[in-house]
Amino acid sequence: MKTLLDFSFKSGTGHPSDDEYKIGITQVTDELFLGGEEDVSEVFPQVQVWVDLRSEGAWNRIVEIPSHITYIRIPINDGDAARADQVFSKAKDIIELSIKAGEKVVLSCQAGISRSVVVAWWILAKQLCDAEKAWGILKLKRPAIEPDEAFFTFISQNILSIQGHKTTIST
Repeated sequence: MKTLLDFSFKSGTGHPSDDEYKIGITQVTDELFLGGEEDVSEVFPQVQVWVDLRSEGAWNRIVEIPSHITYIRIPINDGDAARADQVFSKAKDIIELSIKAGEKVVLSCQAGISRSVVVAWWILAKQLCDAEKAWGILKLKRPAIEPDEAFFTFISQNILSIQGHKTTIST
C-alpha cells in the first residue's frame, strides 16, 4: 500500500466485516467507482487509487489494502457541514487529478450513500455540465443514495449551480 495522503486526526482499531451496509460497488464512469467500506475491496483489482471518506473511529472496518493501491484518507463525519467544503473539495481535486493521470479510482465512505455520493455527484455534474442529469444517473445506478441533509447547503452552492441547472433532490 502506498499512502499518498492521510488527513486523519486520530486512529482507531477498526472492526471486522459485517454485511449491515453491503450495497455493492457502483461504476459511476469508466474511471470512477463508488462503494461502502464493506464493498471497497471487491474493486481493488480494477483500480489504482482509493479515496476514503470514512469517519474517524474504532467502528471502521479493517480493510487490507493491496500494494498497488494508493490510499488517500480524508475523514469526515456524516453531517459535518463545517468541514464539507474543505474535505469534498480536496477529495474532488485528488480524484480529478488521478483520473487525468490515467488512474481508476474507488471513492468510499461507510455505506457509500452519503459523503462519497456528494463528491461523485459533483464530479459527474462537472463532466456532464448538468447537475440534474448527474443526479439521475447516480440514483439510477445506486438507488440507495441519500446525502445527509446537513450537506444540502454545500450541494446547493457547489453542485446544483453547475450550468445554472436548479433541481431538488428526492431520496
